[in-house]
Amino acid sequence: MPSFTKRELAIIDALGQNRSAKQIAEKAGAKEETVREQVAELKEKLNASSQEEIPARFADVTGWANRPKDYAAFPPESKD
Repeated sequence: MPSFTKRELAIIDALGQNRSAKQIAEKAGAKEETVREQVAELKEKLNASSQEEIPARFADVTGWANRPKDYAAFPPESKD
């Protein structure tokens, strides 16, 4: 079974909520192109044919029927 970073898990979770790469990037404080690259890597890692298929393939590969509850979908807002 492949391993996943916290960022990958957050992206998978966000895709499962039908968020776009732009929305994910804005919330995570990342560039949209970076998120698109990470989505492409997840498609390859999970053998998914589309980004919409990523959450379902993740559930199939890991056995997780629902998204994990022990991580935040997005990093918390900075209070600096």
